[in-house]
Amino acid sequence: MIMMSGDSSTRNPPLARAPAIPHYRDIFSTPAPLRSLFAKVPLITYDANHLPARAPTGRSKHTLYVFSTPDDSAKGRPSFNPRCLKWQVYLRFCGIEHQLQPSTNHASPSGILPFLLPASASSSKLNENPVPLPSGKLQRWAASINSSTLDVPADPRFEAYVAPLDSGGAIRKAWLYFLYLSPPNTNLVHRLYISPHSNNSFVQIASLRQLRQAALAEVNNSITAWYRPAPIDVEELLSACRDAFQSLSSLLGDHEWFFGEERPGLFDATVFSYTQSLLDENLGGFHGWKDHRLCALLEEFTNLVKHRNNILKGWFSV
Repeated sequence: MIMMSGDSSTRNPPLARAPAIPHYRDIFSTPAPLRSLFAKVPLITYDANHLPARAPTGRSKHTLYVFSTPDDSAKGRPSFNPRCLKWQVYLRFCGIEHQLQPSTNHASPSGILPFLLPASASSSKLNENPVPLPSGKLQRWAASINSSTLDVPADPRFEAYVAPLDSGGAIRKAWLYFLYLSPPNTNLVHRLYISPHSNNSFVQIASLRQLRQAALAEVNNSITAWYRPAPIDVEELLSACRDAFQSLSSLLGDHEWFFGEERPGLFDATVFSYTQSLLDENLGGFHGWKDHRLCALLEEFTNLVKHRNNILKGWFSV
């Protein structure tokens, strides 16, 4: 007997539906549309930019590219930029002879100064393409050149003491404010960072705006600060900076160098990079700082001033 397909006696019993499994593991996975897009257009990490065409090919000396003036760099004077000066003086502490080359962030393969072009190992390799070293690799490179270079102190307090000098730290933020955002020092910013690189007034205005936007964002610890600026409490900045200077002064005490070392190291170079720029009465020419409240604050800590003077006299021609 043939049964009709619609006869209930021929139907298979309904299958039990499996309970839904929560997809907690998929929360952070890449959505399917993006996976499909990346499969067609894979992400690529490009190598660092090539050096400018004017970069020297004959490298008989190590060359450190820094913010400086042609005259200052030719005479080996301290860079006016703390991050450049830190490595300039550290190489001197390590006894590594080098020459300075005034430059800008635009000329750096990583987009940030300083960077170093090592000298060629032999005269037969003078014309090889140079391999630039960014600042993050300079300490290890210096140790490979001079094995007696000082390591970071083993003192567990090191990170706490270096924090005010790093991005977002009290000393760094105060320095940024008084250089880039304090109106009386506008001419100083022009002389140091803008006028040497362009005579075009429109380019200068745009450059000043970009510098101030970047400084404001770092002072406020926010990348949105430039279009939603929060009021800056200058007295609060100075108070925090005073506390940081006091901590450094207490750490140095009566010692010649920080952490009681027999010779200066990277931490000394880091502190000097800020104290030198603040105490340089001729920074940028024409008597340097106009709003000198931060400079006056530093001068209250005589051992920090002495520390700066010792390095200036010991490693630079003054």
